Amino acid sequence: MSDQEQLKATLRQLHQQLQGGEAIDPELQTLLQQLSDDVASLTQPADAASPEQTAIPLEERRQSALDRLLGLTSEFEESHPQLAAAIGNVAAALSRIGI
Repeated sequence: MSDQEQLKATLRQLHQQLQGGEAIDPELQTLLQQLSDDVASLTQPADAASPEQTAIPLEERRQSALDRLLGLTSEFEESHPQLAAAIGNVAAALSRIGI
């Protein structure tokens, strides 16, 4: 399985955990939506980036997204351990494809 296929599988797994898990508070929902938006913007082709995205260097956007991922992982380690593990898997998958 390619790294990109692995990332897709990991994201599907995270989505399934969120759908089947306990109720998510609004703040967590907002953070997860930001995470989803970050992953989508980082994995889209460079020519599909919005003007706001292209104003910030790609490497800076990537680092910011990874920092948020790692922050979410540590934030949810105690309260949502499965979610933290899934987010950590997403970060690892992104790293494997060079993001």
